[in-house]
Amino acid sequence: MEGAASGGRGGLITIYNPASMDIPWARISVNRNHPSVDLADAEFHEAEGLQIAMAFNPASAEKLFAGSGHTFAEIAALGKDRKPLPHFALASSLKADSVIVSTPLKCQNVVAKLEGGDPALKDEYVVLSAHVDHVGIGAPIGGDKIYNGAMDDAPARRWCWILQPR
Repeated sequence: MEGAASGGRGGLITIYNPASMDIPWARISVNRNHPSVDLADAEFHEAEGLQIAMAFNPASAEKLFAGSGHTFAEIAALGKDRKPLPHFALASSLKADSVIVSTPLKCQNVVAKLEGGDPALKDEYVVLSAHVDHVGIGAPIGGDKIYNGAMDDAPARRWCWILQPR
């Protein structure tokens, strides 16, 4: 992400791999008008300088790869098999108009720190996160109005990260 912003490219396109999509495109595409949230602390700005980020329908992704010497099917297969992805330029381009509206807000979250007794691990932290409506609530899709997302705990998922000092 840092390379994209510093290299004069202020955009990011995410193409979901059909082999691992746990949310159908119809639900993902509804998020285009939903706001996103970034942390206020500059230490956590992963996308500094990013002007636009979008999700691209994998059913149309081959169009992006035309003339590149690669296909989306090839890249998706490598991703499915967890193999390294090649780096290459795309011959296609996209033009988008975007408006960024930034509004500071405060939200209710619970943060706690419990130090462990092992001196060798004292600078490592375990972060446990859980919530129900990762991408909000809206018009029902297939009878479900909760737009669950990849970081959801619904129905019974828990995500855990171990953070180590740099």
